[in-house]
Amino acid sequence: MTKLALLGSKARDELPLDKQGYWILAEKVLKNFDSWHKELPFKLQLAALNVEQPQIGLLQEKSLYIMHMLHMDMRIQLYCQILKDFYRVDTERTETKSRYLKSLLRKVPEHLSDNHTQFAIQIIRVTSILYERSAIATRCWLVIRAVFDACLLLLLSSCMRYIEYKESSRDIVVFTHINRALIVLDFCSHSDIAASRLRDMLEPVIKALSRIGLANALDQGHTTHADRMEIRHIIDQKPEQDLDLICIIEKLFSYASPSKNIWI
Repeated sequence: MTKLALLGSKARDELPLDKQGYWILAEKVLKNFDSWHKELPFKLQLAALNVEQPQIGLLQEKSLYIMHMLHMDMRIQLYCQILKDFYRVDTERTETKSRYLKSLLRKVPEHLSDNHTQFAIQIIRVTSILYERSAIATRCWLVIRAVFDACLLLLLSSCMRYIEYKESSRDIVVFTHINRALIVLDFCSHSDIAASRLRDMLEPVIKALSRIGLANALDQGHTTHADRMEIRHIIDQKPEQDLDLICIIEKLFSYASPSKNIWI
């Protein structure tokens, strides 16, 4: 875990600054995490949990899940920061901004986008397993941050696909995963103010997506945290409101590094 933390700190110092060769360097930085993962002995890999190991108890299993969750979350955080830095709009004209964003999105390597979407889905699967086994502490910030980052990336990926008119049936599956993540975040929000604040940050984004037809969101009911946010379904229709999508994407970019006020 210490080695992973040091690797993440070093990676932030190596983020690309120049757009020339930007994604080549970005991919090189991201691949540094692969070396850490490959060096793990088999007994510390997630695949080891699929092998019957009577000597591994719930505590050890939870620790293994959280270690890999941290690895995937650090990848997601770094990827989101890379996307955010790549998106530098130097004009206030909406039409130009829309064309600018679409042009940039075409330069993002599709395999990187797909890989990090899978990391986000994997985080949600892991947290769902821990939640179902009552193995999540409500004040575990590693879990809270990982779940939030996974939601952020899945929302961002869906918005980016829609603004390029690449929506597909897989987006329905993506929002199913987001629903599962919101259950965990809602559970943590009952006892932890950071989880509550992060949850509140996601709510207006999901409502905005509902208004433009990307997702029909939220069982409104009461506004207390006892009422879980839930995304009902995706409307299978191309959104025409590019400006709204751009505003949502920019808001999600601003969430890529939550301020310290979230955690205190």
